[in-house]
Amino acid sequence: LIVTGFILNRMNVSVTSFIAYSGINYFPSFREIMITVFFVAIGFIAFSYAVKYFAIFPGEEPIKQEQDDKIRAREMGVAQN
Repeated sequence: LIVTGFILNRMNVSVTSFIAYSGINYFPSFREIMITVFFVAIGFIAFSYAVKYFAIFPGEEPIKQEQDDKIRAREMGVAQN
């Protein structure tokens, strides 16, 4: 939402002022749109990487391999000791 608001604000300031001044209509090119999409995607990827590999949310402990094996066995209906 923040990125969308920032983009709309910049579009409002730049595009509407240039239209009023020069009388020429402007719409972003495909390249400009793709660059914006690229930066937003990089932000999502960086956030998901940070949450996955760094201790972003305190108090969470990573699942150990033994616990993971027990969970999988329980889901498959296999009894373990």
